[in-house]
Amino acid sequence: MSPHISRRRSQTMVGVSLIILGTVFFLDQMDIVAMQDVWQYWPLMLVVGGLIRMTDPASPRDVSSGCWTMLIGLWLFANFEGWYGINFSNSWPALLIGWGITMLLRPVLHQRLAGRQTVADAITKENKNAL
Repeated sequence: MSPHISRRRSQTMVGVSLIILGTVFFLDQMDIVAMQDVWQYWPLMLVVGGLIRMTDPASPRDVSSGCWTMLIGLWLFANFEGWYGINFSNSWPALLIGWGITMLLRPVLHQRLAGRQTVADAITKENKNAL
């Protein structure tokens, strides 16, 4: 994936996040929605951001950072909601497990995405030559 597409994707994510945040604040000011009822869902924005990061990854780092962003978002949401008795003091080892899994999967992802990078680089070169 070219840097231009990656920057456009991150700008889109930031733009959509600002629109959602502004809408929620506006609805709170108009007494249509209570901010405290909506605020508990903010970690789900991290999950969406991680999914976006993982779509069409250019490198293993994109996949692992997307997974980490999703894991942290889900971990925070589970802690805030108290799923299965999870809280911050008893669930932190899940982050260590995720870190270990990421370290094990990074070489596999690097090998899988190596051919894909070559194709993406070839397409980029063709587009530059066409101009």
